[in-house]
Amino acid sequence: LELGCGTGVCGLYAAGLGASRVMLTDGGPPALEELAQRNIERNRQHTSSCAVSFGRLRWGDERHALVSERFDWVLASDCTYSRDSHDALAT
Repeated sequence: LELGCGTGVCGLYAAGLGASRVMLTDGGPPALEELAQRNIERNRQHTSSCAVSFGRLRWGDERHALVSERFDWVLASDCTYSRDSHDALAT
């Protein structure tokens, strides 16, 4: 699970290293989701053995379906620029 994926580079790198499943997530504008989706497709040749997907996730939204899923690893790199987001990210 990559939180605040932006372009998805960290999650795609994990997929290229052999992860069996990677979910990129971000709660930013639709253009950011479109960019992440394009990067998933453009890197498919390097991640073909991994199920890579994108999910819209706003931190602190406990009703989201991802909240009940289990992930072995959680990646986050430069995932927020706003101090106001810190509490929601930590919950």
